[in-house]
Amino acid sequence: MDRQLPNRIPHPARDRIAVGAGGVETGAGDALAKTIWAMHPGQWLVRVYEGNVPAIPFWRKIISRYANDRQIEERRIVNGKAWSFFQFKSDAA
Repeated sequence: MDRQLPNRIPHPARDRIAVGAGGVETGAGDALAKTIWAMHPGQWLVRVYEGNVPAIPFWRKIISRYANDRQIEERRIVNGKAWSFFQFKSDAA
C-alpha cells in the first residue's frame, strides 16, 4: 500500500506523548498509548525523532501490536533531522 505522509510535522503540545524510561520499563507508556488510541478512533500518525534511539523500537513494538501489523512505517528527513513516521488506524474500544 503506497500512501503519502505529510511533509510537515505538526508541533502542538496537546498532540505529544512523551514516555520516559520508567514508563517503558513498567508498561505504563504502553497502557497509556493504547488507552488514548482506543478513546480516539480513526487515523493516527505517530512521529518519533530518530535521535531518541530507545524510542524507535518502543513505538514500533506497541504500534505493531495495537495495529495487528497493519501500520505503515516511513523514515523521513524533515528540516535536516531523521524521523520515523508510523501511520495506522485505531478502532473504537
